[in-house]
Amino acid sequence: MLPIYLGAAGSMSASAADLRQWVRFFLHEGRAPDGRALLQPASLHELETAHSPLSARAGLRTGYGLANYPLGFQGKALFRGHGGGIGGFVSAFGYNRALGVGYAFSNNGERGAPKLEQLVQAFLLRQLPAPAPLPRVPLDAAAVGPYLGHYCSAAPRNELSGFADYLTGGTHLRREGEFLLNEPLLDPADTLLPTGPLTFRRPGVQAATAVLTRDKEGRRVLIATGGSAGGYALAAGFWWWLPPALLALCGLLVITSSLAALVGLVRVLRRRIPRAQLLPRLLPLLALGALATTAWALINFVGHLSTDGYPGLPTAAAASLGPLVFVAFVIADVGLTVRYFGQFRRPAVAWYLLLTYGALGWLAAVLGTYGWMSLRLWGV
Repeated sequence: MLPIYLGAAGSMSASAADLRQWVRFFLHEGRAPDGRALLQPASLHELETAHSPLSARAGLRTGYGLANYPLGFQGKALFRGHGGGIGGFVSAFGYNRALGVGYAFSNNGERGAPKLEQLVQAFLLRQLPAPAPLPRVPLDAAAVGPYLGHYCSAAPRNELSGFADYLTGGTHLRREGEFLLNEPLLDPADTLLPTGPLTFRRPGVQAATAVLTRDKEGRRVLIATGGSAGGYALAAGFWWWLPPALLALCGLLVITSSLAALVGLVRVLRRRIPRAQLLPRLLPLLALGALATTAWALINFVGHLSTDGYPGLPTAAAASLGPLVFVAFVIADVGLTVRYFGQFRRPAVAWYLLLTYGALGWLAAVLGTYGWMSLRLWGV
């Protein structure tokens, strides 16, 4: 039996019989099989209630409680429970105390669990009549108007991957007739139907899943659960478009300079340009390789950490040293290009390389902000 290497995540072992008793505990209002009350009804209510999130204070009641949250938004009725997984297995449990039904399952795989859970929920609710259509709530244009605009993620679920939210520019919230559209730059838009002045739900969902509110500093906030644009997002200023634009420019510069590096290598071999110009032309390609190696090492690092607890020295070294090598290549690029600037037959080539290195330097700064530099990675 392999140990679990991710701390408290997945560290409680239970058999199928144990899980059955666990679900019954919630169905029977916190009572043991012999009827003893192990949890008072008030405590059970606290466990199932979202208190601390700003969304809860703004009227969204479908948030995360004390390791307990609502499930089955698109079904005939809501369940409550919890689920999760680590490399090699997933597990979940859910219950609906009013209907007296619940479930628990484990699966020795990492895919298909959401679909499996939906099938289990649908089976338990198969004799329940379809819920009546929710009453149409008109959009309060006056209340919603001040909240329309662009939003950027302010609380990524994982710090190391949070740079992706920053670089893709967040989402745009706009009115479309009697509903709202929450439009990410890359993913499909989410339709938000009003359930109140500032609360909304997705189509086919029986409860509010999004809310517009303000934080204690008075900033506009969009909080949504599920969908392609879920999360906690703050209203963005005029310059929200700058990170995705710089990312596109960086990609264009790196691709074209990498192709130019290969052409330059051929020209050096044919002695059409000085050898001193070769390394400044090749280093952008090498820097991109170091960044790709870091991403590959991080994926392997997390996979090994959750299965056997030891990522291996090559993977750990590549994940830690890769960003430093990337930065070293960028700095070397700038130094060599400046040093041999006068030897370039076309100054525009040298300026183009300097622009490429500047874009890569900006990307290195962004990655460093989100913990990709060596000392932070060793802390993983």
